[in-house]
Amino acid sequence: PPRAPPAAAARRPPRDPLGLELAPGGVGGPAFTQPHGDLRIDWLGRVAYLVAPEVIKPGKPLPLLLVLHGCWAQRDSADIADYVASYRRLASKCNIVALIPFARVHTWDFITTQCTERTDLDFIEVGVNEARRRFPIDDGRIAVLGFSDGASYGLSLALSNPDV
Repeated sequence: PPRAPPAAAARRPPRDPLGLELAPGGVGGPAFTQPHGDLRIDWLGRVAYLVAPEVIKPGKPLPLLLVLHGCWAQRDSADIADYVASYRRLASKCNIVALIPFARVHTWDFITTQCTERTDLDFIEVGVNEARRRFPIDDGRIAVLGFSDGASYGLSLALSNPDV
């Protein structure tokens, strides 16, 4: 017969399918050292880029902008480079950090699987926490920007994570 889950697991509420879990604290403080160039995150066949201003003032937390692309079937490395470059300019101009994840396929798995998969969301969670680990992110100023499918996904994320 199947074993019952441990008592602690049985009491834990089910995780929201669109819920994000933030790791404790960001970097900030005197221990922060400015990375050079974009940071690339590779995770389970997915890629994201973190772009930031060239100069980050110590003790001055930055907003984090999560950028979600729309359905993008025919993307190549030149398209991705141009897309990331546009947010690199925005990061410098507006003094923000931008997290630019790419879905493993043409659009986000939560959309293509009709809300049954969340591997792309787990990747976004990894990216947000990596940004918070590497940069002095102001947790009160995390925003999402999306286009087409990315906008639908972003709205769903925002509604499911009002405290993030």
